[in-house]
Amino acid sequence: LLHTQKFKITNIFITNSPLKYTMDDVWNTIIEDFGVNKKSEVLIPFNYKQLKKLFNLSYYKKKYYPNFLFKDIFRELYIYQAKERRLLIDTFAEDQKYLNERNYKTDVPILLVWGEEDKLSPLKIALKFKKDMGDNVKLKVISKTAHTPHIERRSLFNKILLDFLSD
Repeated sequence: LLHTQKFKITNIFITNSPLKYTMDDVWNTIIEDFGVNKKSEVLIPFNYKQLKKLFNLSYYKKKYYPNFLFKDIFRELYIYQAKERRLLIDTFAEDQKYLNERNYKTDVPILLVWGEEDKLSPLKIALKFKKDMGDNVKLKVISKTAHTPHIERRSLFNKILLDFLSD
């Protein structure tokens, strides 16, 4: 027997996510810059050099890591089921129109924490979501971060999240 528990969601926390919004102009530029055909080929790269490029796009400050590190990460995390993972991303992209047309409403408090300089999920996504969802959404923008504010400014990120959860 499958046992199910009922629970109530009391808070929602989202960080640097495309949500239901696509920024085709932004992604078309990224896809062209990477020399690939689709978003999935950026997110699940074909080689360690593309992984390194994706990594650099995710951070506000450029960091240097040796190539052997990217080779190992690529081999350990990106080769396994790469084709299937790309297909999953492509399917989501195809369903995006349906998601864009849906209206979502909730009274549950929502916290958005965003990297100010995010190129993968630009700040305008968070601003649009906040506008669409109304007064129960709080937006905290962390300066000098990109797609990874939880790594680039982890103390501030954690403080914002803990303050929200403790309210």
